[in-house]
Amino acid sequence: MSFPTHDYQGNADEVLNALCAFRIMRGEHPVFYVAERLGALQGYVTALLFWLFGASRNAMAAEPVLSGALMLGAWYLFLREALGRRLALIALPFAAFPSPAFLHWTAMPNSYPSTLFLDAASLWLAARLARGDRSRWTVTGFGLFAGLAWWASPLSLGCTLPALLWVAWRRRDLRQWRAAGRFAAGCVLGALPWLVYNVRHPLASLRQTPLLGPVSRWEGLLDNARFLATVTLRELIASVSYESHPRAVTHALQKPVLVIVGLAALASLVIFPLRRFLRRRQGAEPRTADPAASAVPLLSLTVIVVVLLNIVSAAGSDRGLPVRYLLPLYLVIPAVIAIALGVLASRSRAAAAACAATIVVFNLAGACLPGTAARHDLEADARQDDQLLDFLRSQRVGALAGSYWKVYPIGFLSRERILAIPMEEGHDHYRMADRLPASPLRWALVAQKAEDLRAWASHAGLSGAVQRVTPAAAVFLPHPNPPGCAPAAFQLRLKAAYSQAPAP
Repeated sequence: MSFPTHDYQGNADEVLNALCAFRIMRGEHPVFYVAERLGALQGYVTALLFWLFGASRNAMAAEPVLSGALMLGAWYLFLREALGRRLALIALPFAAFPSPAFLHWTAMPNSYPSTLFLDAASLWLAARLARGDRSRWTVTGFGLFAGLAWWASPLSLGCTLPALLWVAWRRRDLRQWRAAGRFAAGCVLGALPWLVYNVRHPLASLRQTPLLGPVSRWEGLLDNARFLATVTLRELIASVSYESHPRAVTHALQKPVLVIVGLAALASLVIFPLRRFLRRRQGAEPRTADPAASAVPLLSLTVIVVVLLNIVSAAGSDRGLPVRYLLPLYLVIPAVIAIALGVLASRSRAAAAACAATIVVFNLAGACLPGTAARHDLEADARQDDQLLDFLRSQRVGALAGSYWKVYPIGFLSRERILAIPMEEGHDHYRMADRLPASPLRWALVAQKAEDLRAWASHAGLSGAVQRVTPAAAVFLPHPNPPGCAPAAFQLRLKAAYSQAPAP
């Protein structure tokens, strides 16, 4: 999914992590890399990779590879502790080859790979504690990973809160002050950057996070619940919306996969536990130590907490990319599938194998792997960004103005030697406009359509030439260049004209 390197869907958002790494390499110590809600932990990892190998697409793509490998390792350890070795091996293919939506978000250089690694590690250590591990390092480590996950993103609550409740219910001895103190010490250590920042800027992060903001009205709650049930869950489990080139395999298998996973969840979380409960009340089933059965409360709690967070929060009202707020839920889906397939395999191995193969084939068919048409498109986009950068360098451009989605990738690719100045209000996340020098520098305006670019330049009262550099980028070079006014004043002039012209 990451190599050979290519462009990313929504690439302006994906380079924010790299721009955060540039800040760190300049000697700054950011706590967050986007506003005040996503921790900069992965930015420090990317800065280390840039220091070792140089700033490039390859080094930027290595961060999600590292986080993803660690996540898969912690994920399997959690499955083995929670389900036992046999069911963990059944669950492993659904973790190694996850759903297209989960793979899409965890293969990009943003906050999700590191957050979900920390979630998986928290679940693993919680499962060890619930199984009887009394080591002080396990208790402290559980707190440390939970704290780091909170700093990375409040999204982690979907896993860490159920894990904490499950451990407290299963292990009463861990409620003693020594064990609680070790957990709290680890948690404070992991979340220390977040805590220090929010003491200096009172609870600023809580105001910046949609997942912690309540939905406005009862109608919003009902609408969020309806959207979650009919759209977001389907997108998480069996999405076809990440394919720019629809494939017959994924469209044919989408409904079977939804049915299989839905029945597996119903059986593993409702039918099997209810049947065990009724048999025990009748004395027909002994109270044997079944790791899969004892893990069901954790799996159910995770489903409940993630679903409730999405229903009652403002994040659940996001209709653009809502599946990202459900990603922690997928960490328990392989376990749910494995429990049901384990029972099915005891009756018909062929049926269990067919169900497993259906899910894995769908997941692989929906992935943006090398050789697919979607991957070719992204590789072509990367080449076009490189062509645009080469053109701007040949013109000795020092500042590029345009849409955030067009200019911020150039800011990364040029190592910020070309200042990327987005025209949309609130999109200059790294305040490149504040770094404009007092002395004149050469400007360029960029947009996809030449006619939009001419309209923008006309509203700004500029004369100059429009050149088509790539199929996706036309560039306007003002004349004279540099303009006669100071860069900061010229930037304000461009923004005022941009708001009046058709959106480039």
